[in-house]
Amino acid sequence: MTYKAIIPNGKDVRIGADELEGVLRQVGSGGKSWIVVKHGVFNPAFVAQIAPAYDIEQELAEMRRQGIQEGPSPFAKLLTEKMAMLSPQSRTVAQEEAAREERRK
Repeated sequence: MTYKAIIPNGKDVRIGADELEGVLRQVGSGGKSWIVVKHGVFNPAFVAQIAPAYDIEQELAEMRRQGIQEGPSPFAKLLTEKMAMLSPQSRTVAQEEAAREERRK
């Protein structure tokens, strides 16, 4: 089943069944960090509703009937296990290197 997090401005973000538990936990705990799912990024403070996405389910079923595969998530890099935040020391080194490159231009 596919769900969607509905934002007050009427936009929505698709949430997979495998992601639902984590999203509910973050929204329910009043999480202050952005939630990253396969099909979007959103602020849990602005979630008005999480509901089943029957319209998306119908689109996916039609795609499967036609043999069309869903493409990779545009947020795949953010969701991989290999991606890790830089430590403050590493971040400072990276920022210094970027600044040196900018000064050379």
